[in-house]
Amino acid sequence: MVAFKSQLKALTLDQIREAFKKSGIKETFTEGELVLVTEEHYPKALEYIRTNFIRQEPIEKALGLQWNHEVEEFWLTFLRWNISIMLLAENGDVMAIRISQFLTYDETSDNDAIKTRELRFVMQFCHIGEAKADFFGRFGAKECIHFFGLGTNDKYRRKHLATRMLNAAVEFGRFLGIDPLFIKGEGSNVFSKLVYEHSNAKFELLHEEPFDNFVVDGVKPIQNTGPNTSLRFYGVKISSKE
Repeated sequence: MVAFKSQLKALTLDQIREAFKKSGIKETFTEGELVLVTEEHYPKALEYIRTNFIRQEPIEKALGLQWNHEVEEFWLTFLRWNISIMLLAENGDVMAIRISQFLTYDETSDNDAIKTRELRFVMQFCHIGEAKADFFGRFGAKECIHFFGLGTNDKYRRKHLATRMLNAAVEFGRFLGIDPLFIKGEGSNVFSKLVYEHSNAKFELLHEEPFDNFVVDGVKPIQNTGPNTSLRFYGVKISSKE
């Protein structure tokens, strides 16, 4: 059997930077500077994730996930693909971020190897929903861009930044030279779900996994999430031939 070779994972940083430049998405934001999250931006992106994202994201917040070295390394595995985008205000604030990675159909994760209990629960719950969504099976895809984290700074809300960041990330993906391009993502709160469902790319809802379905040792650990009661899984195929 011939091993699958991912075209996305074979892209060099220079090719990714060129795609970012050619996409023109940087020019669509006048409120701040849109940057590709490469190594020099990792510290600022991680600080935003630590101080904003995991404190607001319903699942992490409900579980009481605390920042530590393992959690930081977890997020770095996404940033190191160098395809995430971040909007910076003139004063240096992170206004919004769209975190992404490349993913192939044959990747597996060992949840039991995760030492941080709350992070392990996050991944166990996500993988339960992913199996039911069956993104790769439904689309017949072998690789994709995975949108994993989307956040907007409270100070800069009401500018539709989340929707615009998602649309910009999709447009960026179009210039990576892969056709067709497959994208998957998740929405855990009311607003992120609306972002996917009203995006220009017309994401398809593949599965909805209620938080109440997740039980560990007879206990439902994801509670007190207010109006946010489930994780929705989305997917889209983008082709210039259709």
